[in-house]
Amino acid sequence: MRRTILLALLMVCAAALAQLFEPTTRQFSERSEQSLMQQIPRAFGDWREVVSNVDPASLTVNTDDRNQQVLSVYSDTLTRTYTDSVGRTVMLALAYGKEQHQEAKIHRPELCYYAQGFSVVAKPSTSIALDDKRVVPANHLLTHSRTRVEPVTYWIRIGSSISTSAWQSRRVILQEGLNGRIPDGILVRVSSVVSTEDAIEPSFDLQQKFLRDLYSSVPNSTKSLLVGAI
Repeated sequence: MRRTILLALLMVCAAALAQLFEPTTRQFSERSEQSLMQQIPRAFGDWREVVSNVDPASLTVNTDDRNQQVLSVYSDTLTRTYTDSVGRTVMLALAYGKEQHQEAKIHRPELCYYAQGFSVVAKPSTSIALDDKRVVPANHLLTHSRTRVEPVTYWIRIGSSISTSAWQSRRVILQEGLNGRIPDGILVRVSSVVSTEDAIEPSFDLQQKFLRDLYSSVPNSTKSLLVGAI
């Protein structure tokens, strides 16, 4: 009898706490309502969008129902391929979600590539100086499939934080929820296809240059979207 009463009390307390800490305010609602396609230029610096015969890796884990997965997790996505004046190519993938929850949040590229048949090796993390004031922690991956070798650089912003791990993403979402806020989030991913092992490290360097060039070309509202408050 006592056990039943105790369980009932615990359930009531849990329900009360859930109601008390239910997030009600979306973060960064002041951000531009423009789509990613509108915010990200098709040409900037030495880079121009091109049509590519290489399909970027999916932004979702479930490749059997990509469209449904994208709609359920992301508010907006963008994939483009850019080339510079000497023919070097970088693939850009952005995935934005207005609401990040423990059960539905941005998919980390490690899982997406693995789900699509790539082998994935995590490389040492890095920091990218986007300008004189903003340095962003980022992750490097080296992915292999039967048809290509693809070095990847990415970061994930959740709320005002750059998340460097799945555990950190969960912690940020929990902290924001306890403060009554629903954070937004974005995945910023760039990658390149290389033909030799010697091209891997230069490819990472090129991706960082691309990200710096992109960051310098967009207005403050888009910079805030990509990396948080500036």
